[in-house]
Amino acid sequence: MLCAAPRQHPDSAAVAKQAAADRELRGKLLACCNGDFTLGPALDDLSPIKLILEVVPLDHIMFAIRQKVDRRRYPAQPTLTSWRDPRLLKAAAESLCGAIVIPSMVDAWSKATAKAPQKAIERAEASHATPAPAAPENVPAELSAAAYRAGRPS
Repeated sequence: MLCAAPRQHPDSAAVAKQAAADRELRGKLLACCNGDFTLGPALDDLSPIKLILEVVPLDHIMFAIRQKVDRRRYPAQPTLTSWRDPRLLKAAAESLCGAIVIPSMVDAWSKATAKAPQKAIERAEASHATPAPAAPENVPAELSAAAYRAGRPS
C-alpha cells in the first residue's frame, strides 16, 4: 500500500517561500550593521523595509544602515533596535533623494527649452485712476515718497 504524501495547501508553500526571502533580506540588512544591533521583535518586522523597497533600491538602504548604525563609521552610533528608527528612515530617504530624485530633476531642468511668448508683452503703465500710496504717519512730510518722486519737498 502506498502512503500518500501530506498535501500542502498552495498558500503554505508561498508563505514558506516568503519567510525564506524575509530571512535572507533580514540577514543582509543585519550584516550591514556589523553587529551593532539588538535582536528583538522590532527587527523581525520587516514591513518598514519592504515599504521602503518599493521606491528605494536595496543598495541605498544598505548604505543608509552602514551610515547610521555601523560604529566603525562613528563610534557613538546607537545600537539598532528597530527598522522603524527615524535616523535610518531619514537616511534612506536622503539617499534616494541625493542619488536618484535630485539628479533626475537637474537633468530634466537642464534639458528644458524656452518657449517663445505667443504675443508681444505690453508694458503696463500706472493708471491715473489709482491713487498714490499714502505716506506713513510717522515719516516727516519732507521725506514722503510722493514729495521725493515730484523732486521737491512737501
